[in-house]
Amino acid sequence: MFCSFVQDVKLDSEMTINSGSILFDGKTEFKYSKDEDKTVVINSRIEDVFTSSNKNYTISFALKHIFSTVDVQLQSHIGMSDEKFTSGINVDYLTANRLKKNFALMGEIDSLRRQMNVKVCSIFVFMN
Repeated sequence: MFCSFVQDVKLDSEMTINSGSILFDGKTEFKYSKDEDKTVVINSRIEDVFTSSNKNYTISFALKHIFSTVDVQLQSHIGMSDEKFTSGINVDYLTANRLKKNFALMGEIDSLRRQMNVKVCSIFVFMN
């Protein structure tokens, strides 16, 4: 028996690799309906923000599906110099009530002072 439910499904993807400081930039769209609000969109990007004495990378990722209220954005960085290593992540998301929320985690290792710092920030908690 064949399924009588036939639907158009479309997957579009585009990407750029090694374009200047951008190591990767991609976008994927999954369409299963003519209603644009039902399109799932994924964006991702990796960028080298190198300076003369430091190595730094930024990474971003986003997932959006308007119909189901899924909207998540993630930004991250990783950095290294002779004295310090740093890393952080920031997440923005949409709740089921369509309220924007955010949380962040940041860390630093100072090799000269032999210290480590970690921060957690959110609407619920702030820890240092």
